[in-house]
This record gives sequence, C-alpha cells and structure tokens, in this order.
Amino acid sequence: MNARKFKGFSLIELLVAVAIVGILAAIAYPSYVDQVRKSRRAEAQNLLMEIAQREERYYAQNATYTNDLTVLNYSVASNLPTENGHYQVSITAADSTNYTIEATPQGDQADDLIQGFRVDATGKKEAKINGTWTNGWTHH
Repeated sequence: MNARKFKGFSLIELLVAVAIVGILAAIAYPSYVDQVRKSRRAEAQNLLMEIAQREERYYAQNATYTNDLTVLNYSVASNLPTENGHYQVSITAADSTNYTIEATPQGDQADDLIQGFRVDATGKKEAKINGTWTNGWTHH
C-alpha cells in the first residue's frame, strides 16, 4: 500500500501556536496600554505650560491673574479639554498674587497611575499619585 503524506499543520500544532500567541498578547497588551497612557501625559503638561505662559502675560498687563480661560483667549471659561480630550484643564485658583492650573484625566486616561498634574505661579509642578500631590512631572 502506498501511504500518502499530508503536508500542513496538525490540529495540535495549531492549538499550541494559538496558545503561545494568546500568552504573548496577554503579557504585551497591558504594557502597551501603559505606554500609551504615559505618552498622553505630555499633552496635558504642554497645555498647562501654555496656559501658565498666558497667565504671566496677562499678569504683566493687568497686575493680577485670572481664573477665566476666555480672558486668556481660549474658547471656554473652564474645563478646557486637551487636543485629544484625554485631560480637562482648569484654573482652580487665581488672585492678584498666584494661580494654580490643574489637568484632570478623562475617559480611559483616568485609569493611569498619575491622576492629574498642576502648576502654579511659582513654577511648581506636581503630579497626583494615589490621591497625593508629589513634586515634579518627570519622575513617573
């Protein structure tokens, strides 16, 4: 009798390959999501610094700071979304001597380790981790 040789994968080989791909995906996907969230942080930080610069310009002309973003030529008075909407930025306090601007994560970004950023008139930059404000933006 002539035995035919079949070329291709057996069901077992295919299942092993699918299992390996599944395990690799389960390991890689959370790391990917974490890296995406980290990259979105720059968007919030850039907008905070842009608003801070406009606050300083406004102060130079008016000898006071403002908590109204429309005065700084933005389209809304507060809760300004970042370009891609992953953060909302507001001036949480402003008077004749100081201001504080905060960025709060929105949507999927709210699951990030860092729950917000802020900057004040002295240039102090802080990140919110586990409900506590910590010094600096770059060590996370």
